Amino acid sequence: MKYSLLLTIFFTLSFSGLFSQNTWEIYNHSNTPAIGPIDAIVGDMAIDKDSTIWFATGFGLSSFKNEQWQQYLFIDSLFDNTYTNITIDNNNVIWHSSYEDIGGFY
Repeated sequence: MKYSLLLTIFFTLSFSGLFSQNTWEIYNHSNTPAIGPIDAIVGDMAIDKDSTIWFATGFGLSSFKNEQWQQYLFIDSLFDNTYTNITIDNNNVIWHSSYEDIGGFY
């Protein structure tokens, strides 16, 4: 009984590594283009229906799709560029908010 328990534990631990071969893809300044998120501090992020990843930052919105970054600044508009939250509704509208306002981005 004692040996069968030890063998069970041994084989369980020996083969558990075979199932954990998934790796994470980490994106940072060394493996993405020089232009990345518009700010290093990201307040929130969301993924839309087209698999675009959206980032709410202190300097505006950024998106990442197909290894390409895009920045969005609302210059001369009513919106503040300091975004704290981002969400995407069922119609794929990106809603962003700051400390001062809320807005939609299509």
